[in-house]
Amino acid sequence: MVYCINPESEEPIFCIFDQIGKDDENPEDPYVDGNLFAKELLSIDGLGKKRIQVWINSEGGNVKEGYSIITAMLQSKTKVDVLVIGIAYSIMGVAALMGRKVEMMNFSTLMFHNPFNPDGTVDKGLEVIKQSLITAVASRTGKSESEVGSFMARTSFYTAKEAETEGFV
Repeated sequence: MVYCINPESEEPIFCIFDQIGKDDENPEDPYVDGNLFAKELLSIDGLGKKRIQVWINSEGGNVKEGYSIITAMLQSKTKVDVLVIGIAYSIMGVAALMGRKVEMMNFSTLMFHNPFNPDGTVDKGLEVIKQSLITAVASRTGKSESEVGSFMARTSFYTAKEAETEGFV
């Protein structure tokens, strides 16, 4: 196991502490392989655990790999709870909201923004991904898609207290 620090526990903890996906420009930088993370979480899911905890302290990264993490969390038969222990930015801000129960340390922050291509280009696929993320956040927060689209377009940061006020945690 790479991401689960205590697989024998009744309440295993998975850690997401780096960027999501390998950075082609800085291939030596540490990263979370979202597909491997999902496989590990789903393998633990089949062991009859009481719950699975996901601790997040990540700047986000690759949306495709983030989707693997999000889907594993949502499809797990075991309850998956999230604790933001630092930052949950970009795709990890979205992933943080996918827990059954979402908590933040009082010093933690969330950030949401529109997706972008690293080379700055805009294409139809980017718009589809943006709508997908808006739908995911709206479905977990009770906010309208218009509200979510608005705060994502602004690149919005939330302290733990603000996230609680907004109903994110």
